[in-house]
Amino acid sequence: ANPMTSVLPSLPIASVTAGVATSLAGLAFCYPSSCIATLASLGLIPVAAVFTLLRALHNECDGPTARARLPLGAYNGKCVWITGASSGLGKEFALQLGKLGAKLVLSARREGALADVRAAIIEQGAPATSIVVLPCDLSDLGALPAAAEHAIQAFGGIDVLINNAGFTQRQIAQRTSFAVDIQMTTVDFLACVCLTKVLLPSMVANGGGLIINISSIAGKIGLPLRTAYCASKFALHGFFDALRAEESGHGIRVTNVCPGSVRTNIARNAVTGDVGQLRGDTDANIEAGLDPSWVCERALAAAACGLFESWLGRKSELYLPYMAHYLPDFTKVQVMKKARALVEQTLAAVEAPKES
Repeated sequence: ANPMTSVLPSLPIASVTAGVATSLAGLAFCYPSSCIATLASLGLIPVAAVFTLLRALHNECDGPTARARLPLGAYNGKCVWITGASSGLGKEFALQLGKLGAKLVLSARREGALADVRAAIIEQGAPATSIVVLPCDLSDLGALPAAAEHAIQAFGGIDVLINNAGFTQRQIAQRTSFAVDIQMTTVDFLACVCLTKVLLPSMVANGGGLIINISSIAGKIGLPLRTAYCASKFALHGFFDALRAEESGHGIRVTNVCPGSVRTNIARNAVTGDVGQLRGDTDANIEAGLDPSWVCERALAAAACGLFESWLGRKSELYLPYMAHYLPDFTKVQVMKKARALVEQTLAAVEAPKES
């Protein structure tokens, strides 16, 4: 069982019948944003909040993300550095940006997989000279400044940094070694900070830049079995929201993308009790998750349109950030109640005798 989906059936709003929910979502979608803004201006904040949520559920993303349209030539000729580009969302970002005419620096640990991605982009019609493979391990913070300098030198500067690389977990904190917390915080948060700090001076000198962080719905609400992952994503939001405020006068833009379940191998590669112990199995909600191509297309459009944050998720997941925002205590209590059963299931699975 996965808490991101199993938390929700206990919530009253999730008990609305599918037909009624679909009808309400359709009704809310018919009302323009100006109507919702009018409701809010009249002091009907709860009503406006409900209509905002229903519009989001209709689109499987928040309203601004749904309405975002990629400006013509937004990424054409731009130098884009993508971390975690060998698979999953990172690979999809690379393929789409290659079609959009971007110059690409592709990074991940597996050089062979990066070479395959590069070949696929060239096969789409991109010139070979527009794609550079730059292998690096984000867990090695000491090596990252040099890697960033190489990325800058590849095309004379980086216009867009996509902090995509990262991994998650599937274990309770009590059964997880502190080494996992260190590694996850390093890869999912500190590496993003390190690369950004090296790139910032050149971005500012060139008139600005765009930083796209691939966060998660788990960066908006604490979910069980993901303590280190949630902490890293929460930290990502805190740092980059503050950075956006500091650097807004220098042309630095930041978009934090918060997807729910996406059909990638993130659950299979999730760490369990210790570093190197991988789960090796996926989640039902991941298998039924969003199409990576659609997620990347929406994220690129949202970032190009200057959105500060973009939420994407199936209807059963998109409730979470909205409820956490409007009903924080209530949502935490519901997560806590459901977490008890999930923890018991996890411990039972860990302690069950293994068949030889």
